[in-house]
Parts: sequence; structure tokens; C-alpha cells
Amino acid sequence: MQTRSPGGRFILTHALCGARTRKGTPCQRRAYGNGRCRNHGGLSTGPKTPEGRERIADAQKRRWAHWRAGQISTAASLIAVGP
Repeated sequence: MQTRSPGGRFILTHALCGARTRKGTPCQRRAYGNGRCRNHGGLSTGPKTPEGRERIADAQKRRWAHWRAGQISTAASLIAVGP
């Protein structure tokens, strides 16, 4: 977020990432709580424990089952209606 100072210049009101880019300049994106942006380490890298990995795998299986059920019902309704 930016606000204007009395002199008319913009003042940054949030922390910047600051990581070095491939160009060699500091990254200008907004930083998350850990001080880095999404591109430079600001988001989770996933579960580390076996319990966490199992929880994510179960959630993914439920998500796919829900999606497949929707696809099957959509295909069935198209066949029932016909051209």
C-alpha cells in the first residue's frame, strides 16, 4: 500500500521482500509475515510429518472423488437429455 507524503511523494506502508532477483536488484513485492514474498519463500512448502502428508493425501482423494461424481452426473444428464 502506498500513501502520499505532504510533499507529494509516495511512501510505502508495507515491508518489501528485498530478496535479490536474477537481475541483481532487490525484489519490490510485498512481503508476508516471514519477510519474503510468494516468489522468494513466503508460502508453505507443504507438510513435513507423516501425519501431515497423510492428511493432505486423504483430502486430495476426497476432492477428486467429489469432482469425479460431478463429472459422472453431468455426463449422465447429457446422455439422458440427448441431442
